[in-house]
Formats: sequence, structure tokens, C-alpha cells
Amino acid sequence: MEFDIIKINTVNDDSISYTNNVPDIKLGRSRFWWNIIDIPVTLEYPVWLDLAAQLNLNDLTNLIDNSLLPNTGMLYFFIDEYLESGKVIYIEDNNIELKRLVYKEEIPKWYYFGDLVTDFEIEKESLESRYTMDNWIKEWDSFHWDDIIKIWGIQVHCQKDETEILDILKSNQYLLLSIWTGDWSLSVFIDKDDLKNKRFHNCKFEWGQS
Repeated sequence: MEFDIIKINTVNDDSISYTNNVPDIKLGRSRFWWNIIDIPVTLEYPVWLDLAAQLNLNDLTNLIDNSLLPNTGMLYFFIDEYLESGKVIYIEDNNIELKRLVYKEEIPKWYYFGDLVTDFEIEKESLESRYTMDNWIKEWDSFHWDDIIKIWGIQVHCQKDETEILDILKSNQYLLLSIWTGDWSLSVFIDKDDLKNKRFHNCKFEWGQS
């Protein structure tokens, strides 16, 4: 069994100080775990949540077989301080005016990642790749694909066993976003019918820690 996934490539600049300097970043550029966010002037920032990702969907329009996501607008992923729940906001208008917000106080500790997205690419992910051989015995690998950010495919969650992951693949859920560092993972799921109708307000967030 194979899945088309969208792999998200990022770059981190360790020279940037998130508390003292505002780097010169193109307005609307996709990013992860930043205290710098570009949101529509008409949108009120959910101050009780922290930015996990800002994805510019216009950067995905040239990808082959990306028929599931909208081809314009912005997706924002916010997460609460306990990493137990979150909120996804979809902005459909491609020409909406953006404003830049910079939060310099009480920045979450995981913001040191501060990754900027360089590009998106289509890759294949196979269910078979989630297994390893140990003494000629086929075993499920809960830590598969160390350090990857992706859209679609198979959830990576070190606290879930094979049955739990396979049940998700049979369900009416898509993996909308997966961030996996090797130590922890963030998974965001969306109902297939909600995705078809561009409804992102009911997404489910799951955090896993090794």
C-alpha cells in the first residue's frame, strides 16, 4: 500500500534571535514554530494559542496530484500551551491584506526551531516501510522517519501501536499535518468530508512524546 504525501522542507537560521530581532521574511512565507506571524488584517489572533504552522497554499499549486487541498489562500495551525488541542484557520482569499505580528514575551520553549519552509515536494510513502526486520521477525517501527514534516500519509506516533495506526488509515480521517522530530510528534487530522467542503474548524490535534 502506497500513499502520496507532500513533504515540507525547511531551513533553520540559528543566528536569528526570536526575542530581540525581527528577521526580514517575505510577508506570507510559510513557516513553523515562530513568534512572527502574518495574518489577515481582519482576523483576530487567538491569543490563548501559539502558532505551530503558517502554510501558504499558493506554493503548492504546481505540485502534481495535490487535488485535495485548496489551491489558494493560507492555512494557520495554532496549538495550546499544554499541546493537547489546537485550532486550524483557513483563509481562502488569495489577495487579502496581511499584517505582521511579533510576540516577544512568554515565547513557548519549542519556538527555538523557527523553521522557514523552502519548498514542498510530492513523495511516496509505503505502509511496508513502517516495518523492520529483527532476527528475521517483522516488527512495527513506531519511530519511522525521524525528523520529517509532511501532509497526508501515515501517522508517526511513538506511543501508538500498529493496530491504532492502521485503524486511522481505515477511518474517515486524513492526516492534514505531521511534524516529527524523533522525540515528539504533532499530528493534525481532518474529516474527509470537511476537507472536501473546505471546513477546517473541526480538526483534531494529537501530541506524542517519547
